[in-house]
Amino acid sequence: MRWSMLVFLGLATSILHAQLWEEVVLAEGHQGLIRQVVVGDFDLDGDLDLVRVTPEGLYLHVAAPAGDLGDGMTLKAVEHWRVVVGDLDLDGDLDLVTLEGDRSIHWHAGDGMGGFVEMAEILAASTQNVLFGLGDLDQDGDLDLVISTAAEGLAWLAGDG
Repeated sequence: MRWSMLVFLGLATSILHAQLWEEVVLAEGHQGLIRQVVVGDFDLDGDLDLVRVTPEGLYLHVAAPAGDLGDGMTLKAVEHWRVVVGDLDLDGDLDLVTLEGDRSIHWHAGDGMGGFVEMAEILAASTQNVLFGLGDLDQDGDLDLVISTAAEGLAWLAGDG
């Protein structure tokens, strides 16, 4: 199976209330399925980088000065379903919260240079469907994690920075 990763660059026009798009191929010819893509400046160089989630693993594409994202490097070579991005430890760089194939949720602290260190398993493996998101629910300045599972319902984990 061949796939291509495309980015459509948009230009909003207030008069027409429409989007004009330009297709840019970032990578092609790889094997596998992309389940999700998130964007952020993971190496703190001012350019937006990309993380893609696949059944084969989690991959980081660091933007080169010319904008090329290349083939990407493996962050973790196990099945993943979902990722959210935010600065959980308030150190100024982006971290990842991931849902792995066994339905466990993990926090990976970013180092500001495009690397990540797995810090904790937030939720153990589950047979249930799991959804989650980040936001400052208690408005204390750090990110909180909202987790929804079929068996447990909705839970909120307050972050402490």
